[in-house]
Amino acid sequence: MIPVPDSELILYEPKYERNKNYKILVEKELEFIGKNEEMIKKYASIIYNQKINNYDVSYIKNVVDFKLLEEKCKEYKSNNN
Repeated sequence: MIPVPDSELILYEPKYERNKNYKILVEKELEFIGKNEEMIKKYASIIYNQKINNYDVSYIKNVVDFKLLEEKCKEYKSNNN
């Protein structure tokens, strides 16, 4: 949902995590995401559409400005190519 240029992503491999407790946490999070991927995508899409269409819903006021972030991401990419 939040745009980030591929060039700025760093692959994180939990299997190389030294902190055992953090590794367990990350693995549990990944398991949850895997089991709930479709639901997460569905609700992320709903929130995205509500925000860009200026829905008058109380929680939308606390959601990031996706359009602004998309513009800034494009701007960043064009300035760093």
